[in-house]
Amino acid sequence: MTLTALQAAAYLQHLEFHSAAPAELAKFYSNVMDMNCRQVSEAECAVKAPCAA
Repeated sequence: MTLTALQAAAYLQHLEFHSAAPAELAKFYSNVMDMNCRQVSEAECAVKAPCAA
């Protein structure tokens, strides 16, 4: 039996992308996916689900 992500109650905890504009990309995903965003460094942002460690 094959389950979809929704049927398996799977959820996204974090994303990692390389971008010329990391803050803008992180802000977009945090808004679209309702995730928390924080600036780690000038070149890196972290976007995580509220329940992620």
